[in-house]
Amino acid sequence: MSAFVRYRFALATCGVALILFWLYSRHVSWPHEYHNDEPSKTRQIISGERNLRHPPLMLEVTSFALKMSGQEWTRQNAALCGRWLSALLVASACAALGGLLVRSVPSMISILVGLLVGLQPGVFESAHYLKEDSWFLAGIVAVLWGMQGIVERASLGRLLLLGLALGLAVSTKYAAWSLLPMAAGLAWARAGCKAAASVAACACVVAALCIAPSLLASTAWASTVPEEMQWMFGGHFGIGHQIPHGIYLLVLYHRLTLLVLLPACAAGAGYVLACRRNLVWRLVAAYAATLVIVLSFLSKTSDRYLLPVLLVLLPLAWLAVHRSSFYFGGRLRTAWCCGWLALWAAVILPQFKDRFEAFSQDSRAELVAWMRSHIASAKIVQDAKVNLNLFEQQDSWTLGCSSFFAADCGTLPQLQAQGFTHAAVSWDVHHRYVEEYLRSDKSELSERRGSFYRALHADMPLLWQSPARDPKALHPGLFLFELAAP
Repeated sequence: MSAFVRYRFALATCGVALILFWLYSRHVSWPHEYHNDEPSKTRQIISGERNLRHPPLMLEVTSFALKMSGQEWTRQNAALCGRWLSALLVASACAALGGLLVRSVPSMISILVGLLVGLQPGVFESAHYLKEDSWFLAGIVAVLWGMQGIVERASLGRLLLLGLALGLAVSTKYAAWSLLPMAAGLAWARAGCKAAASVAACACVVAALCIAPSLLASTAWASTVPEEMQWMFGGHFGIGHQIPHGIYLLVLYHRLTLLVLLPACAAGAGYVLACRRNLVWRLVAAYAATLVIVLSFLSKTSDRYLLPVLLVLLPLAWLAVHRSSFYFGGRLRTAWCCGWLALWAAVILPQFKDRFEAFSQDSRAELVAWMRSHIASAKIVQDAKVNLNLFEQQDSWTLGCSSFFAADCGTLPQLQAQGFTHAAVSWDVHHRYVEEYLRSDKSELSERRGSFYRALHADMPLLWQSPARDPKALHPGLFLFELAAP
């Protein structure tokens, strides 16, 4: 590849990163209280404490960036700073992924595939939150680049760079340890046992340097880490899916359809079983398949757990399409590749448009606007995530009780006896107590909450609702019920 061609690819990669960063940073100013996890993270940044549910690298870097920015030391500014960093990292990661594909397929289509990866709704949404997922995605791409470097030349310096990338990835999310077998296995295949040990040792040292100070300064990990594990296998609040399940296969199908999944599976099978020329993507295919299987045995589910798979499926599909293009010649080969790119764009771009527009809207603000024009006086009980307390209230409104679960404020007859007139609840919070397919621990608390929400939906007049849709932070599914007397 000539220097001019490399320069052109590098320029295109930077262009993709800038485009994605611009798109990611358009709508990031909404209140951090809307999100389920951001309040905990902003609290840790402002207070300096760490609960170690996740490794602390993201919090440390965000705290440093907030100090350097000169902005007021508030939780909302901490969230905004973290969201900008997430946007920067995901944009850079997707662009770099396109650049990595160029190493295997030197074509501008490889760069455009990186752009489409960044426009996938799940990846796009992850770039808007102060969450470890965006940092994990960046860590995965850094590890893949390190692995590509080992394939091209297994020098000590490149082995250590791979270990550094892996250590930093682990310092953002514990799940990144799942990358160790892939990275160390590649080093072993290319340079032997000592090379694999060097990568693993370097990763452990880097992770220890990033995590150990917070680990030694806090004992919170002794309770928070086991709690996270219990949620994974027992369900959140004691309620989860029966295992094993096929939830993630359905998510993949609805997000990408067979237009992406079939070529990706073909590439995965080909790279694992036959291809000897590109060890990195063989390992990536095996990693993605293994991750989907492992996730099917976790009772707690979330679409964001699939982000590593979404990151690599489209690149695998592109490699499959490119390999099959060798059956054609000349212009027909170009048309074949461009046709598949157009099909993928036709699948992804409408989903991206819907998600982009959803970030510009606010269901809570719509609810408050409706209440101001239709309700003169009210005493309200709410699920805390409805967040009515964040809006200026009318003098005749009273927010009488706000709990994460409104059901914890009392039974419906008790609330009616206390003068409550309305209940504002969030589907994202209480759906687990209403949807029958979820597995419950059958505790007294779960049964009481379930009875409350089922009775609310069945017996109370519904005044206003907004459907649950992504992003759930802005559109958690809101219901306003009138607590009518029996």
